Amino acid sequence: LRLEPRIAAEMISEAAVCWASGVVVAGDQPLAVMAAPPAGEPDHDPATAQGHSQVQVDHLPPGLERFRLDGQLLFKLRRRVHAEATLAGEGPVQLALGRSQFSATLMVPVDQERGGVRLVYRSGTFEGLEVVLSGADGRPLQQAGRNSRSSHPRTDETWLFTGIDLGKPYTLSLAYSEVLAQPILPIAAAVELP
Repeated sequence: LRLEPRIAAEMISEAAVCWASGVVVAGDQPLAVMAAPPAGEPDHDPATAQGHSQVQVDHLPPGLERFRLDGQLLFKLRRRVHAEATLAGEGPVQLALGRSQFSATLMVPVDQERGGVRLVYRSGTFEGLEVVLSGADGRPLQQAGRNSRSSHPRTDETWLFTGIDLGKPYTLSLAYSEVLAQPILPIAAAVELP
């Protein structure tokens, strides 16, 4: 099988095929489907067939000319979302990042501690969240670590940066790939035997 999306191919990720069963076309006789094992290593666990690009079908009737594989195509639809806000140490600012809401507060340095940005948001999956803080000249400040704590349903974390000065405005940029949907599509493949 080859996945060839006609539009918005960049939105598709983590595609996998799960073969659920093999069926003899004549008579709807079920066949066992399992992952194809590495050479010389038998594998008879049907559960391991999920996500494998190769599967094997056992107990084919003698003289069989064709059969059908039934399964599912699973994938995620993602889109890149981005949000910006100006922070000047005057309290929290609300940002809408895709379908999620973030509260951002500029934390100015105290004594010898580094300053940073405090982000508060509803707990969820934000894999690859990018946090960039830039000065008035547009140059990003260097990140210096992150402190995070979660208390369901809220996540509270501080991204540390070097070079934050009291009284100056900064531009905060947030970005990540948001999961819009996780479709599951039925598929069927007809197999002709030589």
